[in-house]
Amino acid sequence: MKPLPPEPLLNLFRWYCHPRLVHHIEGDLIEVHRQRLERMSKRKADMKFLFDVLLLFRPGIMRPRQHDQHLNPYEMYRNYLKVCFRVFNREKMYSIINVAGLALGFTCCLLIYLFVSDELSYDKIHHDKERIYRVAAAYMRQGQWEPYATNGWRTAELFKTHYGEVEELVRIMNDDGIFEYGDKRIIEEKIAWVDDTFFKIFSFPLVEGTPNDVLKGTNKVVIDETTAAKYFGTENAIGKLFKMNDGFVSLQVSGVMKDMPSTSHFRFNMLISGETLQQLAPKELLTEVGWDSQHVYVKLSPGTDPVVMESTFPEFTNKNLGYFNSGNFKLFLQPLLSIHLQSNVGLEFQDNGSMYRIYTFSVIAVFILVIACVNYMNLTTARSMRRAKEVGMRKALGAKKGDLVNQFLTESFLMTGTALLLAIVFSYFLLPKFNSFAGKEISHLVLFTPRILAGLLVALIVICLISGLYPALMLSSFQAKSSMKTKNGGRGRWTYAQERPCRVAIRDIHRIDCRVRDCISAMGLYEN
Repeated sequence: MKPLPPEPLLNLFRWYCHPRLVHHIEGDLIEVHRQRLERMSKRKADMKFLFDVLLLFRPGIMRPRQHDQHLNPYEMYRNYLKVCFRVFNREKMYSIINVAGLALGFTCCLLIYLFVSDELSYDKIHHDKERIYRVAAAYMRQGQWEPYATNGWRTAELFKTHYGEVEELVRIMNDDGIFEYGDKRIIEEKIAWVDDTFFKIFSFPLVEGTPNDVLKGTNKVVIDETTAAKYFGTENAIGKLFKMNDGFVSLQVSGVMKDMPSTSHFRFNMLISGETLQQLAPKELLTEVGWDSQHVYVKLSPGTDPVVMESTFPEFTNKNLGYFNSGNFKLFLQPLLSIHLQSNVGLEFQDNGSMYRIYTFSVIAVFILVIACVNYMNLTTARSMRRAKEVGMRKALGAKKGDLVNQFLTESFLMTGTALLLAIVFSYFLLPKFNSFAGKEISHLVLFTPRILAGLLVALIVICLISGLYPALMLSSFQAKSSMKTKNGGRGRWTYAQERPCRVAIRDIHRIDCRVRDCISAMGLYEN
């Protein structure tokens, strides 16, 4: 007999495949499996057969769902919605407590997610960001290494000359100064002296000017849009002259860039050409390797292994850095994407975040979400006994367990969806206070980006299933006879008739009549 694929996999395929297609596709699958057995072992052939079966699981060939010909699904779901609104209206306090609890939990989780997402997005706007590194240094002091983010001007020149793997190198020295234009005299605290290769490494977009030329030459400065509006209003900023530090140096605007985003580990309003610094700075700054006032960034050539490159740093230090040697000084590379969350060195441009904080807040968000879901499940389960008669009536009229599960999941979806919409509204109004508290600049528009909306939709579905499935299964498990006979689903001692022997009135009969009509309508047997 010719070998066949594993029987469970064949049964799985026959289960989901359309009856009209199963014989044709199954024959091709078996033939391909036999051809593979001629070239490879049975284990590998069976594994590939498994992948074939999984890849064929697609809407075009799936078995159609079996529907009951006597049911009207649209009318049934319409009835579900009607019953949901009746339940919410009848039990207002329960609904408010449940929705408020979920909304509060979702709001906390959404704000934490925005914070974590912002922290993880630092420095990701740059092209070739995986190839950009900062060259940091550490000094041996009192038997311990003290790391710093800075290096010397001369060290950077030697580094660029010695390593051919360095495609581009830029030196950045942050500073402040007094700038004058016309009658305006403003102290600027976020300025930097940079090499003309700055825009070859970092992808900050320019509004005016070309990246390769804006910082070439002396007395050139690139400003951001906010600074341009502050000094020049609506006038064209290109060519305008600044006076810096009481006329000590004049700077001509050669370019205008967009404001650096809040998710950059450094932020400057003005970039002054490095050739200007060479004319003004003391000689020691440019020649002494120990004058470490520069932040040095490199873009490595494609395929360069930074670990291998770092292994040669001790030899480079011993040969080129004078009184520094591998015993008292060492260089190391920091990936650009790890600087904000993982760098723990001195002389950073600004305070960094930490992965510990990310993990802590993520765990807190998960706990808040779990507590909100468990609270919803408890409240729903606690009030489930009050709906035992409804379940019994629907079952007596022919409703299946799956229909009841769908009904209660619909209620859960509406309540969870309402809570999620409220969470978006709360987050929108709380975001300014949250930004002030967390030191962030998260925009309101982030809440309506496709990524956030898609994530909220997925969260809605998952949370609805997690929080609503257990109450739905429990409610739908009540027995029809006992549910209608007793007040608490057949699990108590006193029957409904014994507890309220003389209180059957026209109002109660009318309610029962409405429930009967709803149940009949749910099965499509009732037509207006």
